[in-house]
Amino acid sequence: MKKQLLIFAILPCIITFAAINGCGVSKKQFDQIQNENISLQEKLTLSQSEKNALKAEYDNILNEKVALKASFDTIFNEKLALKGEYDKILQEKLQLAIQIGSLTAEKNKLQAEIDRYKTQQKKK
Repeated sequence: MKKQLLIFAILPCIITFAAINGCGVSKKQFDQIQNENISLQEKLTLSQSEKNALKAEYDNILNEKVALKASFDTIFNEKLALKGEYDKILQEKLQLAIQIGSLTAEKNKLQAEIDRYKTQQKKK
């Protein structure tokens, strides 16, 4: 019981002593800590502004990438369309070459018949 009364008697003394001494932190230490806090807040603000600038730059690059992708897709689709037209023209060219070959053969056959007819006419 004496110990409990002693604790209650000492406790106000400790609280008063702590209040007088400023809880063990001197004004100089407090100013240093406060200056360090201000410095850290300034660094934080600078870091946040740098982060925002990098985010904006990233967004710009991302938008450019999306625009380039759209351009690439357009060009690729045009290339596919041109390839389709090229294949169609090539097929027509091959068909025309085949027709020219058959017409040339027919022409040669007709020319041979004309030559035979002329030789028969000369003999008569």
